[in-house]
Amino acid sequence: MAQTDSETRWPDERRFADQLSLILGSLPKVGVDPPDWAASSGEYPKYLFQEGVILVRDADLERVRAVIPGRVVDGMVRGVTMYEPSGMSTLDALSRVDESMGVGVATPDHVISVCPRSLCPATEPEETADATQSPVAPAVKGCDGKGVLVGIVDTGWLTGAETLSWLNGVDGDPEGDFQFAGTIGPYVGHGTFIAGVVRSMAPECEVFVERLDQQAGAWFESQMITQLDEALARGADIISLSAGTSTRNDHALVSLETWYETSLRHRKDVVLVAAHKVQEERIKYLTDE
Repeated sequence: MAQTDSETRWPDERRFADQLSLILGSLPKVGVDPPDWAASSGEYPKYLFQEGVILVRDADLERVRAVIPGRVVDGMVRGVTMYEPSGMSTLDALSRVDESMGVGVATPDHVISVCPRSLCPATEPEETADATQSPVAPAVKGCDGKGVLVGIVDTGWLTGAETLSWLNGVDGDPEGDFQFAGTIGPYVGHGTFIAGVVRSMAPECEVFVERLDQQAGAWFESQMITQLDEALARGADIISLSAGTSTRNDHALVSLETWYETSLRHRKDVVLVAAHKVQEERIKYLTDE
């Protein structure tokens, strides 16, 4: 039986549309690829990005300048530059760089989400059967996290959650205000949830939850890298990043790749644990098996 248009799109189209509207309305200058996705049957955005700028490695900046006039925008970490093309859109600028210098020399400033697969919150607020019951796993001698600082780069810390026994002593940047619309409720607490996961496995570790300026569980790639740098400066032994995105042409995030090469690779005392976008083909392969 042939599938209808709605069956070939996201499982819950209304929730997706509401969440997308939140992101487009709350983050400044968000672009969509393809721009005409809403008019295309069965087509959904490949990724979201900050319109008006591109990201370029410092080593390629002068070559890009020669092809695309523009100006440097401050705010990025060592090794990568945010560049504002003059007189053209982000996607047009990227296409010109692709043609002149090859794909991947310049990339968008992607939107990162705590729910990259569908943009919808994985978990909105739900009461647990027993909020006083500790989820802490049985302690393994020498593996309880004592003396380890975990930095969580996420939505921030839900003040008051430290009253739960397994979150006692956890600290972080407080979460901000939250928007909601349509079928999407005022969900909060993703960073606090991740802190709970960490403490459940390593109850003696220190945890600090970094807050990204975000709405609807999404933020720009450039903001994320700055916050990763802050977590590193804070002295984290482990940095947790539970967010992701699809990317243009499936290339690695240039900011994350450059930050790793310039700031993290030589640090043998720090581990970055990051979410990974699993390709649909891999999921299909595992399902078929």
